[in-house]
Amino acid sequence: MSRQEMLPDILVKDLKLDSKCRLTILIKNSGKKRISSADLRLNRLLVRMGKKKIILPVSKYDPRGVLAVPDRLLSVKTGILIEKPVSLTAVVDSTEIIRESNEINNELRKKITPVCSGKETSKLQRYSSTENEKKSGGKSSRTHPLPRGSDGIKPVKALPTIPPLEISSIKKKRNEIIVIIKKKGKAKLTNEQLSSARLVISAQKNHKTWPFVKVDRSLRHLNGPQGQVEFHSGIHLTQPAKVEVRITGRGLTIQRSVYLKPSMRLPETPDSGEAFVQQKKKRSSKKRIKFPTASIAAADQMTGDNRTTALGSSLLDRLPGMKILYFKEKKDTTGLVFQPGDNSSSPDSMTIVAGEVVPLKWSVELHDVNNVETFIEGGSLLSPVRTGAYHTASDGTRTYDGEYSFHPTQDTRYILTAKAQSNSANVTGTITESREFTVRVRRPDLTVLPPVIDSESMTARILARNDGDGDFLESPVSVRYEIRAIRPHSSNQVSNSVFSSEPVAIAPGETVELGTISLNEFRDILLDYPTMQIDVSLYYPHYPVLIAGTDLQHFLHNWETRTIELSHSLLSLLTPLTTIEIELNNYLPERGGLPEIRDDSRMNFTIEGITGGGEYTFDIPSPVYVVRESRRVSGTHHTINIESRYAIYIDHITSANGVIQIRDGKIVIHIEFPNSGSSEIKLGRVSGGNFDDEAIPDIDLESFSVDVALTPTVSSGTLSYGAIDINVPVIDARVSGSFHGLNGFIRIFLRDYVTNTVRNQLNTILNSASVKTMIKSGLASVVNFGRSPVPHVVRVRGVGDTITIYYH
Repeated sequence: MSRQEMLPDILVKDLKLDSKCRLTILIKNSGKKRISSADLRLNRLLVRMGKKKIILPVSKYDPRGVLAVPDRLLSVKTGILIEKPVSLTAVVDSTEIIRESNEINNELRKKITPVCSGKETSKLQRYSSTENEKKSGGKSSRTHPLPRGSDGIKPVKALPTIPPLEISSIKKKRNEIIVIIKKKGKAKLTNEQLSSARLVISAQKNHKTWPFVKVDRSLRHLNGPQGQVEFHSGIHLTQPAKVEVRITGRGLTIQRSVYLKPSMRLPETPDSGEAFVQQKKKRSSKKRIKFPTASIAAADQMTGDNRTTALGSSLLDRLPGMKILYFKEKKDTTGLVFQPGDNSSSPDSMTIVAGEVVPLKWSVELHDVNNVETFIEGGSLLSPVRTGAYHTASDGTRTYDGEYSFHPTQDTRYILTAKAQSNSANVTGTITESREFTVRVRRPDLTVLPPVIDSESMTARILARNDGDGDFLESPVSVRYEIRAIRPHSSNQVSNSVFSSEPVAIAPGETVELGTISLNEFRDILLDYPTMQIDVSLYYPHYPVLIAGTDLQHFLHNWETRTIELSHSLLSLLTPLTTIEIELNNYLPERGGLPEIRDDSRMNFTIEGITGGGEYTFDIPSPVYVVRESRRVSGTHHTINIESRYAIYIDHITSANGVIQIRDGKIVIHIEFPNSGSSEIKLGRVSGGNFDDEAIPDIDLESFSVDVALTPTVSSGTLSYGAIDINVPVIDARVSGSFHGLNGFIRIFLRDYVTNTVRNQLNTILNSASVKTMIKSGLASVVNFGRSPVPHVVRVRGVGDTITIYYH
């Protein structure tokens, strides 16, 4: 079976609707291999309906890992409601995390026409953005991200529904809260449209709700010429307070808040001017104003309802004071992300993404005061922001206005404080007013995911997911990593470096690839260990605002160990391609004098198609033996000492081609010397510098063999050999007749000069780099015969006629 077929293969089998027109997607693993749990967690299912896209985590619908098993079918009940004919596209493994045998069958398109027994609202319907963009003419507005589940799915951003109404104004009349609601557009409203609508007003710990039918009965005001209704809430202000008004209901998302202060009211029966001043100080502690006694006495004479009106014209209109008209986001005119708003309707809070700028502006209405000062405090400001300028409107209204841009990196409450001195001769003191504006900051939070390791290409893909609630703005990410080779009780650092990714923008819940680390340079070291550890951390030197990097994350990868058996029969395939021959010679009779020739012995080691090896020459010495013997002189009793000299030569002893086999768990090279006849050993007398072998009978040399046993081992991730055991038997040769006394010299020559020379030469040649590399390449060609190359051998074990190879 090919390697391609041993991979998973996930595909979308069908798209169908249940009885309530909710979409069900059938997914199957039609491959031959299980999907790892890590890949299952990263698997995402993309559903496209026109321009609408929904991303679903498959693991949420498959807690038991059904899809991991080959030939198993998973039914994903998405809960998406299909109410009209639509063309659907489903893409499984949309992020291409899983390696598959077929990478182009992950998508299925189908047109579906719903036929349902009943309607049901899908929770995913409100995630749509394209329809609302069409209704708003393509204008987008700020949205808050939907909460993410534990699976980290990226929420689909939604635009709020455009309501048919607006809260035009929130005001007070005789300290009663009054809300003015206007109709948007010219179309007539119906009671059915507003049947579920509710008006909610919150102020001074009061929280009241009215059905809309009580706000405008029969809609006669909203559908009237002015298209608005004025609603008197019955809630009276007794102190400064924030007033929040909401209209809620299906299709209605209207909210507005203002800051209101009650009108000054006099005590019913003040006993004295001093009592009035004490009560005034109690109700408005921020205004430290001293009233003249004459003015208070004039107020004491007023009775009934006319008291307030008279005081408003005679005293209150002349009192120094100021009022913060607004403290809000500055209207955007440059196409930035901020929404424009008028002074009366701008909210007192906003939400941004970390890195965005918050431009705020404010206006303080002044009456008979001077030395006005405004300052803003809050957040990470080291000192208050003090700025502003006086302005006078066409109607004579005098204001003190300012604006400033802030760069908050976290949720911040900005407090605007306005101070002024009374400019009246009758009233002295300092007047202080304040208002708040809250900025909520959505921040990205990148999490390093386990690297995706490809053991064939030896690469590690570095992935990151945005687990924050804000977008990661387009910027490069710096990745610091360290790679270690791990085995029990020891480790080896092989790399420590940093790289910078391409600029990336990452939405909440989205996963991106930051880059790929090549491990090829460290292949041999890493694969020699059972486990690799990759430590990764991220930091953002080019991000527009300061955000914290990630802590160092540690990831372990265990190399998968596989085995292959090298048998005697498989190794024998190498013999026909191999030439291993030995020729021994130091005899050259054609030359005069002694027939010795040096460096004429040869060993030939070659493997067809593989570089290395070659022919190697060496020398077998030809010693001269001196024989002393005593002989009796004929006819006497005397003896004389005679000294004879003998030389021994080898005349072309040639081996057959060597055979490679496995024996006792070792690689054995068996070399036969099939000697026959008596011409291989030349023995003769040396006299006067000449060699004479005529008088000495021929020497019989028996056949013999040489066995070279190579112990299998691992070198640089490939099969090699270590110890070399050369077995050269005792070579037996003898001479018969009256020269049998020379047999001892012959055995010494064969042992000390022939056998030892052959053993030493074989050991030298087989330990040479050239021959060792050639034999390693030949063994690798046999191991990889008919299969993909073995990436990295980590261990070998030889038993009998088989060598087991363990590799990563």
